[in-house]
Amino acid sequence: MLYESYTCLTFDGKRDYIDLGNCLHRLLHTAELSVDICFSTRHPGYQSLLAVYYKESLLPDFALELHKGRVTLITKRDGKSVILRGNRAFCDGVFHTLAFRGDASGTRVWVDGALELEDRHPGPYCDFGYVGFATVGRGVCQDQFANYFQGEISRLYIAEQMLPLPNTTAAHCVEKIPLFCKGMAGVENFRIPTLITTKSGVTIASADARVDAPGDNPNHICRAVRLSKDSGKSWSEPQVLFDFGGEGRQNGAAAIDGSLLYDQEKDTVFMLYSHTSAGVGIAQSKPGTGFDPKGRKRLWDREGREYHREPNGVVAAPDGTPTDYCLDMYGRLFREGQPAGSICHGQDRPLRQLDTSFLQLIRSEDGGETWSEPMDLNPQVKEEWMQFIGAGPGTGIQIQQGPYKGRLVYPIYFTSQDATVSSSAVIYSDDAGRSWKRGASVNDGRELEGKILSARCVQDPRASLGECQVAELPDGSLKIFLRNGLGKRTLVAESRDGGESWTQPQPQPELLDPQCQSHVLRISQNGNDLYLFSNPACESSRVQGTVRCSLDATCSWQMEKLLEPGEFGYSCMTRLPDGQIGILFEGSDITQYFAKFPVEWLLEP
Repeated sequence: MLYESYTCLTFDGKRDYIDLGNCLHRLLHTAELSVDICFSTRHPGYQSLLAVYYKESLLPDFALELHKGRVTLITKRDGKSVILRGNRAFCDGVFHTLAFRGDASGTRVWVDGALELEDRHPGPYCDFGYVGFATVGRGVCQDQFANYFQGEISRLYIAEQMLPLPNTTAAHCVEKIPLFCKGMAGVENFRIPTLITTKSGVTIASADARVDAPGDNPNHICRAVRLSKDSGKSWSEPQVLFDFGGEGRQNGAAAIDGSLLYDQEKDTVFMLYSHTSAGVGIAQSKPGTGFDPKGRKRLWDREGREYHREPNGVVAAPDGTPTDYCLDMYGRLFREGQPAGSICHGQDRPLRQLDTSFLQLIRSEDGGETWSEPMDLNPQVKEEWMQFIGAGPGTGIQIQQGPYKGRLVYPIYFTSQDATVSSSAVIYSDDAGRSWKRGASVNDGRELEGKILSARCVQDPRASLGECQVAELPDGSLKIFLRNGLGKRTLVAESRDGGESWTQPQPQPELLDPQCQSHVLRISQNGNDLYLFSNPACESSRVQGTVRCSLDATCSWQMEKLLEPGEFGYSCMTRLPDGQIGILFEGSDITQYFAKFPVEWLLEP
């Protein structure tokens, strides 16, 4: 036996550790090694459970670590570091038992009896080099001690032989399935989840399909859609739709940051997104709507002469003289019926649209099976002084009661040529989505340290308001949940006129915010209104995915459950036909995971 302890020890994450120097020599010369560690932590960062290293090394020779809650094994083989990392995260505050076994047949790591990591490489479990330290609770990182463990270790067992696995019971967790993941449908990766359910029992899931390369626009980004008709038990194959063409980061056009909305009265699903040409993202968007005063799309040729698109698709000169070009709603040009390039990608395109962002809307009247052509909303909701404009993202809502009953409401945000930060607002429709208006921004009339702000020219970084979501309160008023530019806490504001104006935004103390999108969902349970809120509940990192529940119309949040202790980014929830809550969220490796849980799970102590 190299070391054993059955005393529950608490580690502060700063200086507490166990020195294994007395058994270092034996540890380096054993051909077989068994390690059992029973640990508990809620810390989402990088921390070491067991490490063998030289202080000035970049990496330890051997280590069992937690990286954002995911178990990581580091060993040395043939003079090179081998790093294996599991998919599950265990920084949930519950005790877990990690078991390592290494010998000439390879290495394996179990957590709570389930195999987490395996390397069948034959030979010594680790080729140690020049090392001087062996510790529990402390690692090394570039000439300094680092990665201290923060939490508790209740059992520690290190032996020079292969031992039977300890008896453990796997901790209960919500099952998650990868709904959109790297390589699916030939797509490089997916981001930005949105999820909604229709009254006919169809659940629609959608995400950005970053086709050729990761990252926001400028990039080639389409919309991916999957459907479920059995409350998420099975899903249709992913379809990559709404392709504006091009390729990669340099020459790809985008349809980014989708947001779904369901009109219950018309049984119609809408999807809002931001469209940009190749080379254009939030930072490159120029001011302007891209349309003339008559609502016609403006176009320019290579010499800078201006044209416009007539309602029938014909490209015309400023005096109305038609050219031999036609333009469809996906930016594709046709000359005498033959393809002639695109206005939104290609170095030698004959005509181009304004290098700005276009807020566009599509609709489906058959539960997401087919979708309409894009409808440009810029002429209705964007000002000439605005640069970028985009959806929440997440979902929009339909107001269910009060004087604005039936109104469709979409949260958006935008930037201005005269401002250095973004501002949030909503757009709304009172005619089933045929026409739209934009309400005032939360930053319009906002008071900050005695100064009255305007979204058009706000400069203070503390006033930055970005991605947002909106919920209807029991009296028909609205509450908007805002990504806070300075982080720490989600901001909220209320509207009593259907989104046309807003109260002063205030931080909500319970809602930790690491500057990330969040989602809010109102449901009815046993005749009572419940509000659910999902986001990464951490001030500094996108981890600790948490669902909260409010029983008092979001004034406070009485219950919370940790859904995903590890990596957790954007999220979106819906009430499934079977009554459970479905959630689509960004997890490890930016995979879009689907999970479901009963409402009672949130309410139980």
